[in-house]
Amino acid sequence: MENPLATQVLTGAVVDLLQRRLPSFPAQDAVLAEQPWLLLDGLRAMRLLLVLPESAKTAQRAGQRNTAAWWVEDDVGYTRHGEARRCLGEVLVQLLDLVKDYSKAEMKAAAFGALQNLVTGSSTAFRHVAQTNIAEKVVLLAQAQMKSLPHVAIADGCRLLTLLCAGPRSHLRKVTDANALALSLELLKRLEVHREIASSALVLLSVVAPQEDGIRPDTLELCAGVVKRFPQQVREELSWARSPVSGAILALLPKEV
Repeated sequence: MENPLATQVLTGAVVDLLQRRLPSFPAQDAVLAEQPWLLLDGLRAMRLLLVLPESAKTAQRAGQRNTAAWWVEDDVGYTRHGEARRCLGEVLVQLLDLVKDYSKAEMKAAAFGALQNLVTGSSTAFRHVAQTNIAEKVVLLAQAQMKSLPHVAIADGCRLLTLLCAGPRSHLRKVTDANALALSLELLKRLEVHREIASSALVLLSVVAPQEDGIRPDTLELCAGVVKRFPQQVREELSWARSPVSGAILALLPKEV
């Protein structure tokens, strides 16, 4: 049986640790050499703790508002966890400024993953996070990661940006203003042979691109190459889209038998 209280206590403890250590994470002093590992483990713990419980997933699929299944969401009619949600989002967004200084892709992947789980599982937390400058931070981190190996974090960054496009048009504007379109095009050109990266970049492009008649032929040709190479992966990545996608790009997918 799931124990929401235990999850809340553990999550609060990890957030408290990360908050207390925020000022010291960027330190370069040799005495603090263990700090990057502490940051990485803290982010990994957050990613796991923010996984939506199966009971909540089942309720979502059934169209039920069973928000009590996950402590981050409030019981219907109450606002017990508003401060906790704000704190979770703010700490994770702040940590994005720190992980850019570390070359380890695992650091960025853990941060992106924790944010993915938070905004996917809590609509209230999503609205709060989407109003920040998170999209700009994610784009910059993904661009920086292109310059070094491995590229493991880039696909997670694209998925997070795709999620952030959902909701009011102001959310989509924040993502487009952060140059997500340019990022997706650059990824398709430079890393088109990487299955997850190319597919997640394609889905991001399909969400932030102009209307179908505004997509350039050479861009569609790039997309067609990715779809032909990784059709199943593209279909899987489309599940991250919570907003309308380009019909021209969708038309590239082969019909399922």
